[in-house]
Amino acid sequence: MAVDAIESKLDEIQQWAADRPVDRDELRLALELARDHLGHATPGAFVAGDIDELLLEIYPSRVLIPSEADAVHVVEAVRDLVSFLGETTESPSELLTELEDAVPEFFESVRENMPAGNGLIDLLEELGLPTDELPGVRLPGEEELLLAARQSELLAKAYELAEWAADGKPIDVHSELLTEEAATAAQQALGIADRLHLIVLQDLAEFTGFASTESGSLARGARFGQWPDGDEVAEIWQTGFVSILGFVLDRAADVHGYEIDFSDVAPNLLIMMFLARDIGVPYEEISDVIHELTEPEWHGYAEAHGDPAQLLVEVLTRLGAVEVVGEHVRYTPLALSSVREQMIANGVEIPLLPPAEEMTAQDLASLAVVLQSAEMQSEVSAWLAVREAVPAARELLAVAANGSARVRVWATNAVNELGDDVKPVWRELLGDDVLGPYAKYALAEEDLEVTELGWITIDSLSLFVEAAEQGVLDETHVLAQLLPAGHEEELLEAMWRLPHPEVAEVLHLVGTHHPDKKVAKYARKAAHKATTFHTNS
Repeated sequence: MAVDAIESKLDEIQQWAADRPVDRDELRLALELARDHLGHATPGAFVAGDIDELLLEIYPSRVLIPSEADAVHVVEAVRDLVSFLGETTESPSELLTELEDAVPEFFESVRENMPAGNGLIDLLEELGLPTDELPGVRLPGEEELLLAARQSELLAKAYELAEWAADGKPIDVHSELLTEEAATAAQQALGIADRLHLIVLQDLAEFTGFASTESGSLARGARFGQWPDGDEVAEIWQTGFVSILGFVLDRAADVHGYEIDFSDVAPNLLIMMFLARDIGVPYEEISDVIHELTEPEWHGYAEAHGDPAQLLVEVLTRLGAVEVVGEHVRYTPLALSSVREQMIANGVEIPLLPPAEEMTAQDLASLAVVLQSAEMQSEVSAWLAVREAVPAARELLAVAANGSARVRVWATNAVNELGDDVKPVWRELLGDDVLGPYAKYALAEEDLEVTELGWITIDSLSLFVEAAEQGVLDETHVLAQLLPAGHEEELLEAMWRLPHPEVAEVLHLVGTHHPDKKVAKYARKAAHKATTFHTNS
């Protein structure tokens, strides 16, 4: 069969879709796979069982699907293909049912077979984070997560739409969306003012299986009876989350008739917000990320239809996937659980944190790398509450002795909060090369020598190196505060000689960002000396 036959069929599908965009690339791939592996001599010659084989056997073994967002696009393309065949050929009527039944298993297969070299892993590498394991998370129990899923406002509304549709409401033969008259009736019945939101609800209802268009009308689907008390509530919420995050912006662009590619948004926000944990991501940053990923079309789209970040955050909030706290947007436990499962499917282990009684100081230290503010303080307080002060201090400082500078600063600060009760532990460490300066500082019985102050200063300044490398170091005055006024050169001179693994990076940081030009120049010279000295040593 000539390739031209597939292109001709794609032209037919495009004509059938009228003004509605279709994904020719995904459709072409589906037809080529059917030709090569199902033996289709004519494009679209599907028979019963072919859709199952295509999605559940051929795609997983032949096609690299890097994310669930990409899987959504595959399903949409195959759904367009099956709908086209149902309306224009004598193809088996059960193909659409076969497709809808295969979708949940297809998504599961995608999660299980995502390659290590995908966008999520690449982004972790770009951020300098490990790609095999990330710090653990603390999640509510299964029953609490299921309760939260059942309280999803958006899923309840999608279910209400399916309930209203009953045995069938008319749809447009091309778009498979409700007809104008039916859509108006649905908006009135459900109290929906905006047509785009109705379309998003219909998409969600179909993705989750609440509704289906297989009969040629919008009617209740195979999973209608599963909500809200069935066995598949967790899977329904997960499917809704994946479909909304991966598809809602593209759907909005289709409705507005605007060509803009949002396909890179989902994987980037997925990992960004997971790493942000308790503090979340500033709304402005979410908007900036979408802007950067959709240049140059973003400007015209935003001017005509508003900031796409606003729609995404609004819909995810109504789904129960994010919550807005002040100016920040953060995942709910439901979304954290979902993304954790996806990360594990990518080969990145993220353990569930044990009860405080069973946690080690090393478990806490791994959290200190990613958690900030209230969540980290809560973990530390719970851990200390079930331990005596002296043993807890010894365990924390043992981790500090073998950890990174970030861990050392965190652990020693935590021990300092324990007060006078742990002074005996500090005395035990006065002769230690790594923790001796901290012990001397904590006991406050004599002044630190310049080399001891230098060691602590390097540790403290190292916390800002990563921010500087990423171009997000905003508080350069902090660098000045960590160097004693009037004694900067003396301290820098002592610092470059110290056998600290991060001394060169820290001196380079000071030389680049210190607000005092004289101090910055001296730090650059010291950085050069440190590099030469330690390389030769």
